[in-house]
Amino acid sequence: MDVLEILNLSRLTFLRGREKLAFLQEGIVASDVLAMSVDDLSKRTGRRFKAVVRDRRVYRSQAEADLRYLERGAAKIVGLWQEDFPALLKGIWDPPFVLWHRGHLPPGDAMLFAVVGTRFPSEGGRLAAWRFGMDCASCGVGVISGLAYGIDGAAHAGTLDGGGYTMAVLAGGIDEVQPRMHARLAARMIDAGGALISEFGVASPSLTYQFPRRNRLISGLCPVLVVIEAPEKSGALISANYSLEEGREVVVHQVGFSSSRGLGTRNLVNDGARIVAGPNDLLSHGGFFD
Repeated sequence: MDVLEILNLSRLTFLRGREKLAFLQEGIVASDVLAMSVDDLSKRTGRRFKAVVRDRRVYRSQAEADLRYLERGAAKIVGLWQEDFPALLKGIWDPPFVLWHRGHLPPGDAMLFAVVGTRFPSEGGRLAAWRFGMDCASCGVGVISGLAYGIDGAAHAGTLDGGGYTMAVLAGGIDEVQPRMHARLAARMIDAGGALISEFGVASPSLTYQFPRRNRLISGLCPVLVVIEAPEKSGALISANYSLEEGREVVVHQVGFSSSRGLGTRNLVNDGARIVAGPNDLLSHGGFFD
């Protein structure tokens, strides 16, 4: 199947990644899927569909825009069926069909920690995130986060300031950095050998429902997720839940445990999460990267 057909299939957002992969392996293209009745689609996927958006011209136009972006060399894609697709991410319940990336994906043997937290941290929380990233760099551990305001941005910046590897997962299309204020930070990441990744192609807006989907990739890429500081209803706790569902370890930074803005992080500790002061507390236990 050629690249355009893969991109067209990837645009069928009503399908999950493994469902798209199954169709790809059977040689079924997007137009074939869109011609199926709801009953046939339900039988093939094993789950019930109420309705399907069937505008082939829209999907095809989106896929053609994706292809032009690829042909310009602005980004690359790696598919779920390929050997260089991140192994840990491939193993989650709902991996993406394709992963878009600008910059350099980490090597398969890279040590990576996910670092997340609130967009509105205390000053102590922001500094702790920056220091955690800096310390990860000195330990040879890469940092994965979501490029958001607050904890995410501080963790990325600290890793860069320490000369380390960091990668951001975007909630929207690979062609646009959100928030715009972090465009310079994103450029630093790419220039330093890091990456921006997304499961969405070009001109895909960062819709509200896509942020939890983004969070499942952040947690899915790493054996450990570190929550620096999070209030009770923080999106960082969605990432923590994904990690726990996938059998990954979730830990809480000591700042988040004691912070006035850390009710969510304290709840994680009450549920059994360990408290750490830095990456060495995790590396000394070992076993994450065996």
